[in-house]
Amino acid sequence: MIQITDKKKCCGCNACADICPTGSIAFKADIEGFWYPEVNMDTCIDCHLCEKVCPIVEPAKQIKRYEEPIVFAAYTKDDVIRTDSTSGGIHSMLAQAMYKKNAYAGGAIYNEDHTVSHIVSNDPKMLDEIRSSKYLQSSMEGQYKEIKKLLQAGEEVFYCGCPCQVQALYKYIKKDYDNLTTCDFICRGVNSPKVFLKYMEMLERQYGARATRIKFKAKKWGGGITLLCALTLLTAKNIARTVGMTCSSLAIFRQVILHALHVMTAILKDSRKKQISLLLIFGVLKTLMRVWIRTEEPLSS
Repeated sequence: MIQITDKKKCCGCNACADICPTGSIAFKADIEGFWYPEVNMDTCIDCHLCEKVCPIVEPAKQIKRYEEPIVFAAYTKDDVIRTDSTSGGIHSMLAQAMYKKNAYAGGAIYNEDHTVSHIVSNDPKMLDEIRSSKYLQSSMEGQYKEIKKLLQAGEEVFYCGCPCQVQALYKYIKKDYDNLTTCDFICRGVNSPKVFLKYMEMLERQYGARATRIKFKAKKWGGGITLLCALTLLTAKNIARTVGMTCSSLAIFRQVILHALHVMTAILKDSRKKQISLLLIFGVLKTLMRVWIRTEEPLSS
């Protein structure tokens, strides 16, 4: 059975929970806010399916596309999609092509509580929610089961996820389906949902309003190599405030400061946002950095 003794050897992909025939595995957050599997020993039948589906315990070596990578560089010519995308908008163009074939497309979306989950849908309207990187650990609960059912039913599926999630999918379905196309990316790891939720709670208390949209690296406010989180906050008077914020780790604090200056310059150039003072923006940056170093619980177990 799955037993996590070294957290570096678990990516939280949820494949083990989906494969468990007795539902004995549940994912729970640790003190840092990352999800790890817990096994109910009273119902576990020790079938070892959880280990066989794990992309870390047994990598999906049976999937090999090419001897050497075939590399292309591209971006969409659709200005609206490219501006709304984190990068060049290629995923959206691929998804649109698949929708024209009546296929299902899957990816990560924000939930109402600001957490992130994966979905798979044949509704093209969902693409706006799937588009753009989320930079948070996402829940894959039930996704492997649903995708396998769609594939077995002959439905075409285009699915985008982190490399560990995509590899876990191939481990789960056990073979290479002709009607499955997957898309992943170079991943340096995901951020803690717990830290992000604390950050969101801080912002909503500060502005006395509920965040209605979250956008990392929003190009409308400058983008850049650090994470630009654009939040649209509606006040009680229904006055929209748009605040550009940078989020990054302490290791690149200098880049955060430089990027913040770039964001402030972009905001102040927009006459519609001149009511946002330099004092406000510096105050937001100060509290943002504070949330990384001061939390209610220690960041190591």
